[in-house]
Amino acid sequence: AIWQWGAGATDRAATDTWGDEAHADAQFAKMKMHFVERGVGVILGEFCAIARPQPGAETYRLAWTRHVARSARAHGLVPVYWDNGGTGDASMGLFDRRTGAQVYPALLSALVGAAQ
Repeated sequence: AIWQWGAGATDRAATDTWGDEAHADAQFAKMKMHFVERGVGVILGEFCAIARPQPGAETYRLAWTRHVARSARAHGLVPVYWDNGGTGDASMGLFDRRTGAQVYPALLSALVGAAQ
């Protein structure tokens, strides 16, 4: 299973061979050149990384979210996270929808660009 991501990954068998920081930056640079620089707004809608049960997996999910949100904003895109409502394994929720409580405050901080 793929559950690690980016430069901080320690197990190449748990890391995909594409989609790292440089790949995300390159894709966003293309969007900036083809759209943003021509006055067309870009919403990066429904992006997320699902929760995984492996010990330490949340570290990679946070790194991915932080990088994608920062890079998107740096390239003039508006990132919109996909919260699917669930907060357990294989889900993408950020809030407890019954109480409104933040389940993953570090992810929320990464999304809005707060200091990490």
